[in-house]
Amino acid sequence: MLVGGNQGTISFTEGAYKQLYASSHGNPRRINAICDRALLIAYTKEKFTVTRAMVTKAVKDLSPGVGIDSLEKWQGGSRKLTVLLLLG
Repeated sequence: MLVGGNQGTISFTEGAYKQLYASSHGNPRRINAICDRALLIAYTKEKFTVTRAMVTKAVKDLSPGVGIDSLEKWQGGSRKLTVLLLLG
């Protein structure tokens, strides 16, 4: 964040970190997407600390239909569809 111009004023609460890990399962791409959205939420609220609630909102924003939470289900469904199309 220092590269982006932050002077060290933006932080995440411990609860935000825990929610981030629980929601991303440690996947770097998911972490990046969730953090990006959580930082945007903090910016729109003119806050310099990202909270658990902001991370939770970020996950919900990214998860309508096929999103972060349902990615594994979608991947399994696409495999089944591929098999059906090959058999059909």
